[in-house]
Amino acid sequence: MLQGNVYLSTLETCRRYENEERGDRYEGYSLYSSGTVSGLGSDPHMKTVASRLGVEMSPDSMGSFMWCKSESRLTDSFILCTTDKFNRSMCKDFGDYCVEIRHLPHFYMLMSRLLKEKYNIGHGLAGYALYKDRWYEGLESPPEPPTSVVLLKPERYKHQREYRFSWNPVPNKGNLKPFTVSSEQLKPFFRRVS
Repeated sequence: MLQGNVYLSTLETCRRYENEERGDRYEGYSLYSSGTVSGLGSDPHMKTVASRLGVEMSPDSMGSFMWCKSESRLTDSFILCTTDKFNRSMCKDFGDYCVEIRHLPHFYMLMSRLLKEKYNIGHGLAGYALYKDRWYEGLESPPEPPTSVVLLKPERYKHQREYRFSWNPVPNKGNLKPFTVSSEQLKPFFRRVS
């Protein structure tokens, strides 16, 4: 990184890691279950459940949902996973050195621009991981806003204090390969901490 080389992984790569600290087979995924509900399409409960399942109901129609499921899964994405606090015990899984990234918004914009030279990047996202259950049902609040499923992580990863950068190519057909973005312009953003 100090030489201006940033290695980007992919969600699919992280799904396949066998090391549980680094890998998570449900990266970029959440699952909704309706539970059991019936009533008119005008009922607020029915409206919410139908909407979450992607079903349109007219206000005067009668319907029932019994344990219907809807999943949200990001096909793939380029990602850079970082942490906001250095923890030496994580070195065995993530490497021997810690590098600080300064001026995060500017870094993200430059990385986005550099990626657009190689890929048609649609939307991206940078932010802290949301450590919540990926499964929810009925009227429970969704674990994430629809655009941030890429940030959703189980509670067991909370100690990592992850800050993640993500970029989605368009069209997103999956089968992305990790690669290194290299640019002299990136060098000023990095400082070795340990």
